[in-house]
Amino acid sequence: MIFCYNIIGDVMNSKSFKIKDIFSDRWDDFVALGYPLRPAILHNVRKIINCGDPSMGHALYFCDHCGKIKHVPFTCKSRFCNSCGAKYIQDRAASISSKLIQCEHRHIVFTIPKELRPFFRKDRSLLHLLFHASAATIHAWFYSINKSESFKPGFISTLHTFGRDLKWNPHIHMLITEGASGNKTVWRKIPHIPFTMLRKRWQTTLLDLLHRYLGDSFINLRLPYSKLILLAFMSMLNLTCFLILLIQLNILLGILADQLWLSPEFLIMMVNS
Repeated sequence: MIFCYNIIGDVMNSKSFKIKDIFSDRWDDFVALGYPLRPAILHNVRKIINCGDPSMGHALYFCDHCGKIKHVPFTCKSRFCNSCGAKYIQDRAASISSKLIQCEHRHIVFTIPKELRPFFRKDRSLLHLLFHASAATIHAWFYSINKSESFKPGFISTLHTFGRDLKWNPHIHMLITEGASGNKTVWRKIPHIPFTMLRKRWQTTLLDLLHRYLGDSFINLRLPYSKLILLAFMSMLNLTCFLILLIQLNILLGILADQLWLSPEFLIMMVNS
């Protein structure tokens, strides 16, 4: 809004306006405010500002018949550019569409709670775990349908790092076939994928991967995990360790008693034993 306000008059009178013009006009002022910006952001914004600038390089075409010369500036090829990026999206969509299995597909979104998001923001190399965990979740369930067949679906995953409110919220969008091929069966239609199964397998798989990469410190951190996420640890820890973990995370004994149908006195006895 700050950027658009100062150039709104020029925008209204312009026949051709691009997002590039906003950055060209106000980017240096924004950087001067001192907000922390990753090198990738600085690099890509600078690329779109210089996109199509002849001084940054151009191709020269000469006609032997009429002698006319044409200069064609090089484009930035950045996916962040609203011009080059649009072409990339079209080419990418066409390429993927040509590889899709001709069947009905389902859209699945794998999200994570806000308590886990800081881990991925602090270390973006962990983002690949979201791909591994979501793929493992799907493969494990399709395998469980018939282990001898070992059904394998087709799916495409993409990562979004922000939500609609533009806040940090990494999540996976998956386009998956409503069916799969097996060792003996060419194709079996599977129209229903149970939500409860997805939720539990996704929680368990992702938390297990984070534990594997971050070590025991991941479990011992005093974070306000939701009860839903804590229950996912049940597949990795025995009951005693699970209760100790809840105590370490400062969850009220009364809440534990309600959730596990145990008295506070019994919980204390379990922890002290």
